[in-house]
Amino acid sequence: VGMLGTDGVILAGDTRINRKPFSSFRAPWMSYDGPKIRISDSGRVAISCAHDMQTANDIADAIFANMTHGDHASCEREIKELGTAAAHGRDVECIVVFADPLPCLYFFQHVKAGETVERQCQRITGCIPAGDTRNPAVFWGMSYYKLLPIDKLKHLATCIVVAAGGLNSSIIGGFEIVFCTKDGCSRLSDESALELQSAAKEKLGRVGELIMGMPSEGD
Repeated sequence: VGMLGTDGVILAGDTRINRKPFSSFRAPWMSYDGPKIRISDSGRVAISCAHDMQTANDIADAIFANMTHGDHASCEREIKELGTAAAHGRDVECIVVFADPLPCLYFFQHVKAGETVERQCQRITGCIPAGDTRNPAVFWGMSYYKLLPIDKLKHLATCIVVAAGGLNSSIIGGFEIVFCTKDGCSRLSDESALELQSAAKEKLGRVGELIMGMPSEGD
């Protein structure tokens, strides 16, 4: 999930990477943990990768090599052109964040729909999910996102990812979060991310208890 805040942008997501075996191999699906959010060497661009991870990483490399700034008239077109060239017809989604000239957020999607390929790039001024977007956990962002400082939004972003993992644990697990401000993009330490993750699980549990404990009408 990507979220625009008053003082920056948040990228948050899980760290479970699922790999389909080659068609010629009699092997099961494999999964392993690894970062899905990439940060450029300059520390001024960050990209969250979803769906075909190798392709998403190729798109990230292309954007890192060719773009340094967002918030300009041709930004969406450039991301779309670079992403489409690197996608090679595969299904992929990327959330792209630039720290310069001010923190800004873009969503790129390249998916096959039957015989056609749909591609889009859109600047985002709120909250956007990527990856398992059919997951009911997107409800949290749709219902509770507000334009607030990222230190406050980090709790909502964490709850979305944790809730998504609880609803689809077969492909979603782990947690990482990156903050992008005017000072650059930085990944939260593993220890701090685990603290946020644990707090989110507790909050979601309390919400469930509150809902189930509410008296019915007429009581």
